[in-house]
Amino acid sequence: MSVFTAGVYAKNLTDRLGIGATIDAGTGALTLVTGPEICRVTANPNGTSTANSGSLALQQSNGTSALWINTSVGSGTTWIAVGGSTVTNFLNDVVETFGTTSPLQVQQVYVSASNRFDLRGVPLAQAGAQTGVAIRVATGANTSSVAANDSGAIEVLTGNTDTTGVQAGVSGALSLASGDALSAVGVLSGNSGNVSLVSGASADAASGTMTIKTGTGGYTSGQVQVGSGYAVSNSGQVSATSGASSTGNSGALTLASGNAAGVGAVQTGNVAIASGTVGGTGTTGSVALTSGAPVGAGLSGNVTGATGNVALGGTSGNVALTTGTTVTGATGSATLATGNASGAGASGAVTVSTGSTTSATTGNVTVASGAASGAGVTGNTIMATGNAAAAGTSGIAAVVTGSTVSGTSGNIALATGNASGAGVSGNVVVSTGTSASGAGTGTVAVSTGANTGALPSGNASLATGQVATGISGNVAIATGNATGAGTSGKITLTPGTTVAGSRGQVVALGLQTTSDSSASIAGARTLSFADSGGAFAWTQGAGNNIVLPNPTVGAGLRFLFVVSVASANTNTITIAAGATFIGTIVNDVNSVLPATGTTLSIVTGTAAVGDTIEIVSISTGLYAVRAVSSTAGGITIAP
Repeated sequence: MSVFTAGVYAKNLTDRLGIGATIDAGTGALTLVTGPEICRVTANPNGTSTANSGSLALQQSNGTSALWINTSVGSGTTWIAVGGSTVTNFLNDVVETFGTTSPLQVQQVYVSASNRFDLRGVPLAQAGAQTGVAIRVATGANTSSVAANDSGAIEVLTGNTDTTGVQAGVSGALSLASGDALSAVGVLSGNSGNVSLVSGASADAASGTMTIKTGTGGYTSGQVQVGSGYAVSNSGQVSATSGASSTGNSGALTLASGNAAGVGAVQTGNVAIASGTVGGTGTTGSVALTSGAPVGAGLSGNVTGATGNVALGGTSGNVALTTGTTVTGATGSATLATGNASGAGASGAVTVSTGSTTSATTGNVTVASGAASGAGVTGNTIMATGNAAAAGTSGIAAVVTGSTVSGTSGNIALATGNASGAGVSGNVVVSTGTSASGAGTGTVAVSTGANTGALPSGNASLATGQVATGISGNVAIATGNATGAGTSGKITLTPGTTVAGSRGQVVALGLQTTSDSSASIAGARTLSFADSGGAFAWTQGAGNNIVLPNPTVGAGLRFLFVVSVASANTNTITIAAGATFIGTIVNDVNSVLPATGTTLSIVTGTAAVGDTIEIVSISTGLYAVRAVSSTAGGITIAP
């Protein structure tokens, strides 16, 4: 091993150097190397000759090489002998000579493979909370007031391995580690020291860059691992945080895999953000991607989870948000949410999208709950906007397919999973929220996009799944229930309008219309609009009278009454105030009456089973009547 000490000039040397010592011709720096005998140089260190202060001398004495330093001021004879035959002894003597209260400072140290030593601070044995002497490796300060020179660099490197025709070895490892904090039995140990990698601060310019990366490899470059150490109790935190700024923008924090050269199927590396697994029934940690909250009405930052774009026919990567698995406990939640906006600000958007491609097909966006093993229940997939306080409006939850230039836009499928065996598949529910005191609940619209050309617009289909030999499911279109005396909404089936063409049709195959109330009339009955389309079996009994609603909705209300039980009672059909009947009444084959009035009657002792009255509204306040009785005078009408 050798020690290089700068500042010893050749003009101070009077004798030759022995084997194991060299002098740099440019700087005059002296390099001492342990080895064979080193001859005495410069003035006599025993005091018979004088030399300038700062002179060095090597002397062979009693078989031991000693290094002498002349500490006289000017020309003198005050020599101090330091060191023995090894560099380790020399360094120890330097520490002992210049004291142990200051850190050991070494400007340049060269360690050869044949003579290695460790640089250590001096241990302290005194009682109390003492600090061992530090070891500092530092370059000289630059105090120039003219030229903006740089201070020297510090490199801590392991040696290279270089072989010819033989298998190459591995270069030495470079470790930055704090010392272990140990304790004796019954004594509490301290914390191990921190290891900090920090660039220097700058008063008004930029601070230096700190780079942690592996070297370039001919095949695979090494890994960069940042992790906390193993702990019996809790492991330490690993934080990656950009610096704070008083008035500007804080620095960006980027977690990205390297670029993959080439085209086609070459993939970039994965960027994984995952919580660790837990054993037993514990809960895995949360994985949070969160933008900072703004002060005031500002906008919170965007949180983007997106795959990179691929050229040519490649496939963009997957974006996966997955919680860790557990044995019997519940897995953690995966939440995509923007930060809250204080005041009247707007919270940021949450966008989940696949990367774009040049001519291939973009990837799918899948939102699905995990599978339940056995007889368990799978989780819900919920797509909902946030609640709006007071009189605000909640956001739109939109499921929209992408647009195309000349092709066909994609489908929107709202479907439950298939039920294997004899199970029942789930419901597909599309509904608006409830309204506490507003004008009404929101509208549920199922519509296709508009077509501005001559081609038809797309179809809007509500259909149940097919079955082999069973019964397919029902399609229910229903308005909400009205509590109390309220009125439920109406259901309107209307084809779209056209400018100059013909309006489309409403086609119902296997249509069946029923009454909201019972089809059997055996007492007094007041019917409503919801009874339109019903066919009623009318028992001729005491007080079995019927009242129809005034057709304020206009044409289209329809009621059919058939006498099912005849008896000695006269029953009537009247209308709420403001409406009348017109039409025709046929009693047996020979008696035909014009039906004009407000009261229809089936006559006691005359009407027979099977007598029929059909009533259809033709306008506001007006019903058309067609009545047939098998007996003369069985059905009558009065003003």
